[in-house]
Amino acid sequence: MGDGYSCCQIDMNLLASRSLVRAVRLADLDVLHPPVAEPSGVGAVPPHSRTPHAIGSTVPGTPSDLGPLSEPAPRSRPSRPGEGGASAGHGRLPGEPPAPELPRLPKGVVQTWPVRFDGTPAGYARVWLGNVLLLLCTLGLAWPWTYRRAQRYLLRHTLVADHRLDYSLPPGALWPRLGITLLLWLGVAAAAAGSAWTGALALTLGGAVWPLLVYLKVQQKVASLTWAGCHFRFDGPWPGLYRAVAASLVLGLLAVWAGVLAWQLALPGGWAWSGLLALMTLLSLPVAAWRFFSYRQPHIRLGPLRLTWKGSRAAMVQLTLNLMAAVLWVGLAGAGVALGALGAWRLLTGEPAAAAAPWLGALLVLALWSVVVPLAEARLLNLVWNKTGNRHLRTRSRVHVPTYVRLYAGNLWRTVFTLGAYWPWAVVSLRALRMRSMAVWSRVDPDVLIAHAGPPVSPERRAGASAAGPASRSDEQPTQPAYVSRLDAASGG
Repeated sequence: MGDGYSCCQIDMNLLASRSLVRAVRLADLDVLHPPVAEPSGVGAVPPHSRTPHAIGSTVPGTPSDLGPLSEPAPRSRPSRPGEGGASAGHGRLPGEPPAPELPRLPKGVVQTWPVRFDGTPAGYARVWLGNVLLLLCTLGLAWPWTYRRAQRYLLRHTLVADHRLDYSLPPGALWPRLGITLLLWLGVAAAAAGSAWTGALALTLGGAVWPLLVYLKVQQKVASLTWAGCHFRFDGPWPGLYRAVAASLVLGLLAVWAGVLAWQLALPGGWAWSGLLALMTLLSLPVAAWRFFSYRQPHIRLGPLRLTWKGSRAAMVQLTLNLMAAVLWVGLAGAGVALGALGAWRLLTGEPAAAAAPWLGALLVLALWSVVVPLAEARLLNLVWNKTGNRHLRTRSRVHVPTYVRLYAGNLWRTVFTLGAYWPWAVVSLRALRMRSMAVWSRVDPDVLIAHAGPPVSPERRAGASAAGPASRSDEQPTQPAYVSRLDAASGG
């Protein structure tokens, strides 16, 4: 009766105080609170105090018995074509079986999980300097190991809901993608040096393989990420990426072939066709980007949760128009300054202005880079992550665009003037700004999500935990606070 009495007492305490919201649905977890034998006879536990089933309290079994997990079907309006690629926009792909409900906080309660970055420029500088020396000593062959070291430092100093991220991909897994990429583009360069025809053919073959390399990169990047020991997964099929970028890829390759034909055969109007196809390629890029994120985001999973994306074509087109306007204004302003500088050079030195033209051209490129690239990054971060989430979690990105552009531009010029020595400080400051601007809104307690997204607990370990008592339960999930101690603290001892 002791177990049943304490369970009833905990339920009454939870109903009496709204401040105990973090402990409210943890009793639904069969892994953390194994079911006990129901007593009979005098003093039997009332039915309402029995331990419910895992995840949703409607399907028997533990999370490991439920098979592939996904979001349940929503109760809102049906999805429109193109809305994140998921059924009804709530995290279930068409044809995917629904999964039991993930325990959520009481209605109306939403937690905000802060995102923090506690890395330091000095700490990252030590990692960066060691990586540079290792690359020099190995002639670049140690890139997978140096990349892994850098990513581990940045991720292990990033906290979401007070749990750290980590990088779990072994360096050997990066070798196939690195080797294929190097061989592919070296072959394209060698073929282009031989003749324009072989170069165009090699570029076509390289373009046909490029989406597959992008798919491999996305899959590895998602699979390498862990949060509180829970692995993210990417389950998108590779043909989906080809469908997303097919139009832009074909138009770009046609523009290349039109240029080669106009150059080699002097076809009348060949250059006009090449320019027209190149313009059509540029105009198709916003739709290709929208299709890419509509493909990528809904195939990212953390345990039973699948992300969705609600970004629209119109928002991506608007972002592209803003970038084009920025390129135009910065280009015109930079060109005006460059012409004025060339005139002043000619008047002061009497030398031809052509001597200073390469330097001014490089400065103009840097000026364009220092404005357009951070503008695109900041706006794309806000667009992608403000439209990512599901009925349990939603991400928020509030990057202040002018602040990000100023910081990026200052870091770029300092890195150039210091010949790259300022790079660690630039990386850390930009990452800190991005992380400070992000947050996660959740209707699920982080410990509940960790318990369901982590590796399944074997029946032997669960039986051992039940026999050993509450003290051993913290060993099952090292990243989760002790369940019983939290309830004891909530009930006042």
